[in-house]
Amino acid sequence: MVYWTKEKCQEIALKYKNKQDFRNGDNYPYTKSQKKGWLDDICSHMVEDVYDRGYWSYERCVEEIKKYNNISDFRKKSRCVYTCIKNNWLGKLYDIVGFEGNKKRDYWTKENCQEESLKYNTRTDFRINSYSAYKKSLDNNWLDDICSHMKVVGNLYKRCIYVFEFSDKNAYIGLTYDYNDRIGKHIIDEKSSVYKHLNSMSGLTYETKKLTDYVDVEKAKKLEGKYVKMYEKDGWFILNRIKTGGVGGKINLTKEKCHEDALNYNTRTDFRINKQSSYNRARKKKWLDEICSHMKSNKSSGGCLICGDKNEDNFYKDKNVCKKCISVQKKKYYNKNKETILERNRNYKENNKEKVRKKEKEYRENHIEYYLEYSRKYRLENREYFIEYSKKYREKYKTYFKNYHVINSDKFQILDDLIKELGQEFL
Repeated sequence: MVYWTKEKCQEIALKYKNKQDFRNGDNYPYTKSQKKGWLDDICSHMVEDVYDRGYWSYERCVEEIKKYNNISDFRKKSRCVYTCIKNNWLGKLYDIVGFEGNKKRDYWTKENCQEESLKYNTRTDFRINSYSAYKKSLDNNWLDDICSHMKVVGNLYKRCIYVFEFSDKNAYIGLTYDYNDRIGKHIIDEKSSVYKHLNSMSGLTYETKKLTDYVDVEKAKKLEGKYVKMYEKDGWFILNRIKTGGVGGKINLTKEKCHEDALNYNTRTDFRINKQSSYNRARKKKWLDEICSHMKSNKSSGGCLICGDKNEDNFYKDKNVCKKCISVQKKKYYNKNKETILERNRNYKENNKEKVRKKEKEYRENHIEYYLEYSRKYRLENREYFIEYSKKYREKYKTYFKNYHVINSDKFQILDDLIKELGQEFL
């Protein structure tokens, strides 16, 4: 039985005064209605849709953008307006409002990146909260210098080994990607073996040690087992309840979990930015098309951003500009930067001669029929040129050809005799 019927969607739509609130509040019925062509009918009670592209004049955009303190909030909470104006007055509006978060391309010098990095304790926090500064630092190899104050943590592929040593000769050995965070959680987590033992008797003291640096997770799993055996051999009682070798801290991103996360967003771009782990998991497992089926395509709202074409057959997947306009833009870019592109290609070929030669050879071998056909057509189309070129070439090297005939006179004599025997039919 289909749950989201037209009547059910209309019942939900009656709660809202405009389409934007409907889309943000109940995205799935909104998307369902849009796909089925019910949207205009069930939203007839709503006020004028102020989120149509033609509604937003320059003055109205100024009023809307002044409601926000930074570009991130504006883009997330007023997405439709942001999309409408980003190709017209966006940079000018930023200058008028003076967003603190909006920095020009040349703003991120090494000094400014270092000042920004001081706000964070780990590179992960730096990357998530100030990606433009992080990216600039990464591209220019500044990260090691400006992040020297940050604590080192691991990730899903790097772990360190740690131990809790209690005064009553009990020990707990584990592995983690964030040593300080994990130690703190053990102390307050009621389910932890460390917490239970610490509160089992009064007067207990403990000491924590970081036994290794952050190493590959497979190596860390083996080291954890070795340290457990080492401590047991030295007379320690091990508090670990679970067999060693578990990496911990791994989020089980099932298809259902990724789908649940995807339902919170209207576009794949928002999904990727705000839930990167779920997005990447879905992309690797090829679930994206299915779990993002409710999302609104950029091209379906107003067509191509340049020419307004709304025919979906003329678009590449997930693009908001049609194929024809993309082709025109590429040609314009090439004509404008032709010398730079050719110079870059020449430099690449010069520096990678063997690699380029190998690829060209492989391509020819895989397309030999095409090359033969192309060569034949080219020679036919330029027959007069080749005849003239052949005459000039023979004239230029006539001495060589004359000597060649003299040296190989016996062979040519045999050939002449054979032609005479065969007669005119041979010719």
